[in-house]
Amino acid sequence: MVQKISKGFSKSKELRKKTNPFIISIIFLFGVAIYFGLPPFLEKGQDGGYILSRQRQEDFDKKPLKSENVEVYRLIAGLRGNYPCINCNKGIQQILLFPGEVWKYGISRNGRKRYNENFYSSSNLVYQTITITDILSAEKLELELIIGYPLLPECQKRMKLQQIFLKRPPGNAIDK
Repeated sequence: MVQKISKGFSKSKELRKKTNPFIISIIFLFGVAIYFGLPPFLEKGQDGGYILSRQRQEDFDKKPLKSENVEVYRLIAGLRGNYPCINCNKGIQQILLFPGEVWKYGISRNGRKRYNENFYSSSNLVYQTITITDILSAEKLELELIIGYPLLPECQKRMKLQQIFLKRPPGNAIDK
């Protein structure tokens, strides 16, 4: 029995000797592939360092252009009726709005195309541009409009007559 154990031991030792060069060559090839095969967002620079790929640089250059001019808009009720209320107390899913009352404030890079025409007609909402400005100014104005919503005369009237207190417009889920 002692001989069988030693034979088994020598076989496993031989197997380890054969496996090690194989594993080492795989690791070496993997390292070479990593070194020469750069991810698509990087390229080798003239000095041997890494630089952004042309595509990644183009993406970076285009991004500010896309966001330079955005619209701050409001969606207002087109007709008197019940509209979805994201911010109402539990149990209340809709709120009565009169024509011209604010349902939502937002920012759009695509203007009125932010929503499709079917959305406007089926929801009886009207898109109105408030201003066109840079993204930082737009975000600041949007936040001011949303947070200031309880001070609008239409909201004040609703609070006095119906005891409905809304933190933000019915269509805004969060303060942006």
